[in-house]
Amino acid sequence: RSSMRPHVPPGHHFLLRAKVDGSSVIRPYSPVQLETQVEKTGIINFVVKKYPMGKMSCHLHDLQLGQDVEIKGPFGSYEHFNLNLQLESVKDVIFLAGGTG
Repeated sequence: RSSMRPHVPPGHHFLLRAKVDGSSVIRPYSPVQLETQVEKTGIINFVVKKYPMGKMSCHLHDLQLGQDVEIKGPFGSYEHFNLNLQLESVKDVIFLAGGTG
């Protein structure tokens, strides 16, 4: 547990690692709260769908209070920009997104 407040830019993810059935399992997860909330509280929240055969998702759902999971990050290369400065000369803006995270 650290007193550091993580800086989590939009579009970035963390790697979670745990021992599951004697093997090290690592999966990427994206936080679900705003960057400013993480910086204020130091708490990072994830939504994890439980898949019946998912090693990490089942492990995370079965964790008890006080058990640990290793976390590393954030990682990612996505950089957002300030649209307000550029919209004055733009008629249409199209956003396209895809992926699982």
